[in-house]
Amino acid sequence: NRPLAAGRLGRGQALVIASLCALLACGTLLILPLEAVLTVFFILPAVVLYPLAKRVFVLPQLVLGLVFNWGVLVAFIALHAAVEPGFGGPRGFESLDANPVHWLPPQVWEKALLVYMAGVFWTLLYDTVYALQDVDDDKRIGLKSAALFFGARIKSMLFCCAGVSALALALSVRSMLPLFAVLFWIKDILALDVGVPFSFEPQAKLQAKLQTKLRARSTANPYRHFFHQQIFIGGVITALLVFAVATTN
Repeated sequence: NRPLAAGRLGRGQALVIASLCALLACGTLLILPLEAVLTVFFILPAVVLYPLAKRVFVLPQLVLGLVFNWGVLVAFIALHAAVEPGFGGPRGFESLDANPVHWLPPQVWEKALLVYMAGVFWTLLYDTVYALQDVDDDKRIGLKSAALFFGARIKSMLFCCAGVSALALALSVRSMLPLFAVLFWIKDILALDVGVPFSFEPQAKLQAKLQTKLRARSTANPYRHFFHQQIFIGGVITALLVFAVATTN
């Protein structure tokens, strides 16, 4: 049902849309300090190679997590430039410290890397859940995924991801509050039937509701509730990130 795969969007149209999105994204670089801009470019090779990850790496969801959450480090560097006089801002390469380790104070790097780790494992968790609906197709065409790799051990893996993500975030803000985020995940993980796609209880209810209301559109994505939940938790993480930076000495 994806527009490009289904033929509703031509390759030329897709290229134009992708180019516009890339151009808009590049526009944000104009307001970032030089260190943050260079941090963006460091991850570009992984961004380019990510589409190939499902063909050569057993945990492509981990690659997605590393790429998708790189913005955390960019944000920390940009925010530090905003609150630290004399750091960042428009200037030439001649005044740039060549060692990226010096772009943030040690205590800020600690918080940044912990939040980054939390995001990586959070992404590994939810994208592995999404991968469950593609297990049969991935097997047929020879693609790899965390769902296939962990198989019957997938629930244990999801619990570990939830725990590591919440613990890393808790350590970053020196608070136990993020550990309560695990409660959002535990219920859904326990309800997951690995052998049945869309087996999360909230998603199953949502699917039935959509099928009743939309009838002909019975293929509507039953993972919408799960997606909204992740958006909510992402908002909480963002708020905690801002709090962490604001309280950094």
